[in-house]
Amino acid sequence: MEPAQEEIQSNPQAASVLEDLLAKVKTVVQSQHGELFARIVEEFYEQVTEEHFSPEDLAEIEEGFAQIRRGEYVTLEELEKKLGL
Repeated sequence: MEPAQEEIQSNPQAASVLEDLLAKVKTVVQSQHGELFARIVEEFYEQVTEEHFSPEDLAEIEEGFAQIRRGEYVTLEELEKKLGL
């Protein structure tokens, strides 16, 4: 058994967090963004299993999430318009 699975089985709080996360994942997968979400998870999974993110990588990912929360992003439609596509 993998260490993460052992931790979940021996820690009720970790099991609760996992159940909550799985419920959220199921909701997103069943939404209009399900296919995109699945592709993102697959890409992330491939990267995580081959190498670990550096602290710098993780900081950049967190900053990207913060930018999205602040509304600092461009939609595909806006980008296409800007590029004249």
